Amino acid sequence: MRPYRLTAMNPPLPRVERKEVIITEWEVPSYPVRLKEPLRQILIATRHIWDIPGARESVRENFRKVIDCRTAALGAEVYASDKEELLLPHTCKSRACSSCGHRATALWQRDRWFDLFDIPYSMVTLTMPDVLWTIFRDNRDLLRDLPSIGAKVISRWAHLKYGVLLDIDVIQHTFGRHLNFNCHLHVLVSRLGLRKSENQFVPVRLHADDIMVCGTQSFSTYKRLPNSAM
Repeated sequence: MRPYRLTAMNPPLPRVERKEVIITEWEVPSYPVRLKEPLRQILIATRHIWDIPGARESVRENFRKVIDCRTAALGAEVYASDKEELLLPHTCKSRACSSCGHRATALWQRDRWFDLFDIPYSMVTLTMPDVLWTIFRDNRDLLRDLPSIGAKVISRWAHLKYGVLLDIDVIQHTFGRHLNFNCHLHVLVSRLGLRKSENQFVPVRLHADDIMVCGTQSFSTYKRLPNSAM
């Protein structure tokens, strides 16, 4: 399926009354529309595609939560007085939800910022050969090892190159920007390293080629990777 934009406004169209539109079939509308809660509408329209046996249960569960978010399906809190009544539906708390997930992401970012020192950092992206993607997709228990592997790669390189300890914060991504399964790591690496022998901080310059060599060696010694992938 090719994606399409629901908010495209070119070429200009005659003024129409704005209203909620529900798409009941997965097809490109003949005219641009503005959807209220577009993610929910898309999930409803494509439920016959993802809510089926064989699909990952965690995906089905989270998509159902998004559909039910702030509806009677999840219950509600009622605040009432002698003159009026206010009904507040419960939210789904799913990270996949465009509303609940946004708040969770903001809180997560704040916690990450608090964990960082007040020193310069660089961003490093660690990837793997695409032939390994299916192995991690089908053996998801292996995913929990990736952040530690990435941190050890950079720690080992820093020790060999500069003899220092770095502050390393690893953020794991399992999907790429095209929503394809693509294991990779985004790593915040301090640009100052602690040389314990001299009890001082020294500047560190990252070298991609050297880090790549260390990464290859780390993967080659990864004991849990199936032999068929080596």
